[in-house]
Amino acid sequence: MTEFFRKYYPVGVLILAIWLFFFLAKAPVPETEPPMPVQAFHTLAIETFPATEPETTAPRRSALSDPEEPQTEAETKKPETEPPTEPETHPETETQTITETEPITEEPESEETEPPETEPQETEIPDEILLDVPYYSQKNYLPTGCETMSAKMLLEYYLDEKVSVDEIIDLLNCTYPEDIDGETYAPHPAEAFIGSPWDENSFGCYAPVMVNAMNQILPEHLEAVETTGTDLQELAETYVSQGNPVLVWETMNMVQTRGTVGWYLIDDDGNLTDDWYQWLANEHCMVLVGYDDGWYYFNDPLENHGTLGYHKDISEKRYEEQGMYSAVILKTED
Repeated sequence: MTEFFRKYYPVGVLILAIWLFFFLAKAPVPETEPPMPVQAFHTLAIETFPATEPETTAPRRSALSDPEEPQTEAETKKPETEPPTEPETHPETETQTITETEPITEEPESEETEPPETEPQETEIPDEILLDVPYYSQKNYLPTGCETMSAKMLLEYYLDEKVSVDEIIDLLNCTYPEDIDGETYAPHPAEAFIGSPWDENSFGCYAPVMVNAMNQILPEHLEAVETTGTDLQELAETYVSQGNPVLVWETMNMVQTRGTVGWYLIDDDGNLTDDWYQWLANEHCMVLVGYDDGWYYFNDPLENHGTLGYHKDISEKRYEEQGMYSAVILKTED
């Protein structure tokens, strides 16, 4: 036995040492598998307004005192000091800004022979034009006064004198909604300014109200005329091309409109009716002053925007959403 131990002892020690070496060198096996990596998703850009068009179902009957849905900065941030008395430098924006060069107009091509005098000649429509209309901003002055400031620009384009903001507002038939027997009543915005341009919690008005106010300021040889229902292309070709800027109703920064609060209408005789009117958010009035192949140009009183160009497609869409309200000032016939 002693002889056997002496003979095989070194071999056993060597085998034990080799086994121990491999045992210690081997990495421990984790009890559980490592967790799978979590897939990262891109954060979705949430639009300011619903992507879908406003529903066509009957509007909800809620009083103006009901809490409104949260509004975006474009809807609620209202300006507060006196407007600039001189046109301002146009800030850079994502929209197309105008150039400082004169608008391009084409001269009619000369013809070998002139048409007979009895044959009427068609008015030449330039491919591009930009009218030099005085600019004023409502920023820090009239929180809901886009219609007033736009009318001031239009009036001063034709008159050789300044037009007072107070004078225009006094002629707007400003009327606040009133609570009668638990229901909210007010005139249609085409009949009165709902609220006051000085009040950030007010609404606004449409073309007939501004036409009435401007006609009380204009001299006899000029007249404000409503052109509601006329598409923008026709307004541009018929009036702007001939030197007549147009008062138009679009939306603030061309964002989508939508229904908000509303009220029951009071008719022309002051009678309460069951007709419900829902105010469209982001209503905004500007002056159409030019166009070219792909853009319309507006004097925009909002936030010192100056004269901005908006793509024709979006301009026409927002104009239609707001009811295609518009007005021009024309010379009266002798």
